[in-house]
Amino acid sequence: MSGIAIGLLVISASIHAGWNLVCKYQIPSQSFFLLASLAGVLLLLPGAIVYAGAIAQIPLGVWEALVLSGLCLAVYYVALAGAYRRGDLSIAYPLVRGSSILIVVAVSLALGQQHDIGPGALTGMALVILGAFLLPVGQLADFHPRNYLNPCCGLALLAAAGSAGYTIIDDWALTILRQGDAPLSPMAIALIYLFLETLCALVWQGLGVLVTPSEYLACPGVWSGQIKAAAIAGSGIVCAYGLALTALAFVSNVSYLTAFRQLSIPIGTVLGRVLLQEPCPAPRLLGTAIILVGLILVSLG
Repeated sequence: MSGIAIGLLVISASIHAGWNLVCKYQIPSQSFFLLASLAGVLLLLPGAIVYAGAIAQIPLGVWEALVLSGLCLAVYYVALAGAYRRGDLSIAYPLVRGSSILIVVAVSLALGQQHDIGPGALTGMALVILGAFLLPVGQLADFHPRNYLNPCCGLALLAAAGSAGYTIIDDWALTILRQGDAPLSPMAIALIYLFLETLCALVWQGLGVLVTPSEYLACPGVWSGQIKAAAIAGSGIVCAYGLALTALAFVSNVSYLTAFRQLSIPIGTVLGRVLLQEPCPAPRLLGTAIILVGLILVSLG
């Protein structure tokens, strides 16, 4: 991986862990993430206005990708909110992040892109996945599939599927945009795309809230009591993912980006322990250490 990609992803991972911590404090709902997405759209709006001419030239295929990617992002938010309401940050967060690598790598290999992933990096990705799945275990002797048969882990896996879905779609769409005729930097292209993707997700989320009576009725309370936290989370979301989308221009395969973004797992584990006083048994420490070793291999790959 290039130094530029690593630098962008280190900052992105730190911000990502931070906004997830904010969300966990709030016991988030669909309505909370709807408000967070609105904050993200408003934050990105000035940049979108500046590049309005470039937006008008986006090909139809990318618009279709944006609609589908926005749906995946909305699913990710709904599932993540459910996972955080039912479990610890230091369990739900790494499962979401680690499982998404497994899905992205599997899709990359299925598409015949194995030549883009070095053997050392592939080993590192496997270690990151292993470390992530160790974290929910209370004791090493208790390592068993039943540890994952609960609502928190199930929703975390659904969130991971949503995350992997929009990541794969975004990689394809951004490749098309970078090959276009508009003389824009990778960061400008990422900003335009992220604005449109967040807007699409906002529409999908709004429809979801409208057809869910409990969420619809909860909106006034969420918007009056959690508006500051949602604005912080929304700003963190677009900043973290905007940096990740920019980094896509500097990696040979999307699997590298997905894997290295998991630096946010040990950061999230530390934050969960220090700020939320969540337990930190031996398997969680071991899993964190394995993830860090895996990330080193990915960065060298």
